[in-house]
Amino acid sequence: MSNNDFMKTTDEENLLGGAAGGDGDDIVLDLSGDDLKTTKFPLIPIGTWVKFSIYEAEVKPSKSQKNEGKPVYHITLKVLPQEEAKWGSGRRFTIYAPLWSGAFFTAFKVFKALGFDIPKPPKEGERINFRVPGPNKLYGKTLEARVTKHEQGNTTDDEGNPRLFERFDAFRAVTEGGPNDSGGLDEFASGDGGLFS
Repeated sequence: MSNNDFMKTTDEENLLGGAAGGDGDDIVLDLSGDDLKTTKFPLIPIGTWVKFSIYEAEVKPSKSQKNEGKPVYHITLKVLPQEEAKWGSGRRFTIYAPLWSGAFFTAFKVFKALGFDIPKPPKEGERINFRVPGPNKLYGKTLEARVTKHEQGNTTDDEGNPRLFERFDAFRAVTEGGPNDSGGLDEFASGDGGLFS
């Protein structure tokens, strides 16, 4: 069997809408009904700590009307292999961490959990300069994140029910337990951010 056997055409209409064997741009796939179902991951219970590695990281401009163009770290976390049996193989979540004064609290918690040297929060009226670690310094690092609530998304499952997603907003270094999370920093800053699936 060659590596291209999956591309063999038949006399049936292909999945992209054209006749099989058409102009060469289309591919005919042999799929089962199970291949066409939406992947269903278990909802992670509130209060659960999950171990992740950083899979992708990129700074992008905010699209919010109030803070348009300001930098936001998009950090994609992937469930560690030892957690996949519980939470799903290859499961990923993305953190949206604003990188501006007054909304830095999510980034602060994540960087602290990853072991980066974070200056003490300034007293009111004082300013500090903080060098934000670049994406290459984040890839592959591990941390734990805690589910703090479930929120309704704007999509539905196969049965038409609103899909729930996990919100994570407490982070810590990967440990076997202990209260060393980076929560309790709300007095440092306020604003939007957090982790969503």
